[in-house]
Amino acid sequence: MYPSDISDKEWKTIEPYFEPKKTGRPRKYSIRTIINAIRYMMRTGCQWRQLPKDFPGNVQKSVSNRKKVIN
Repeated sequence: MYPSDISDKEWKTIEPYFEPKKTGRPRKYSIRTIINAIRYMMRTGCQWRQLPKDFPGNVQKSVSNRKKVIN
């Protein structure tokens, strides 16, 4: 866990805005994991390739794709 990770209280506030996926492939990573990775990047200023190795699998690619949508 990192200081930038979303708290349980914060997650309960925003979780209803992320509906469960109803069609297509199931999500590979939880939305909370993606949000934690994005928050880590925003707080530290690191590049997505420099995310710590304890973020699961290929979350860097997922974060990169979602940042393109956000920006």
